[in-house]
Amino acid sequence: MPVGELVTLLNRHYSAVIRSVDPRLLDARVSGILPLDDLPTTLEMLHQILDIKHLNLSDSLVLLHR
Repeated sequence: MPVGELVTLLNRHYSAVIRSVDPRLLDARVSGILPLDDLPTTLEMLHQILDIKHLNLSDSLVLLHR
């Protein structure tokens, strides 16, 4: 699925708002099984799979970037 769809899915499962600050990330495709009950693990897996980094601006805002 495109990362843009994944971000929408993650926003439904976590209280933190997740946004991409790099629009090119939204079209990148990711496949596999990501845990929807463990945001830190999900973010680490995205980093390992697609080299997507994240910045936690607060407990309620996470920015994705490269």
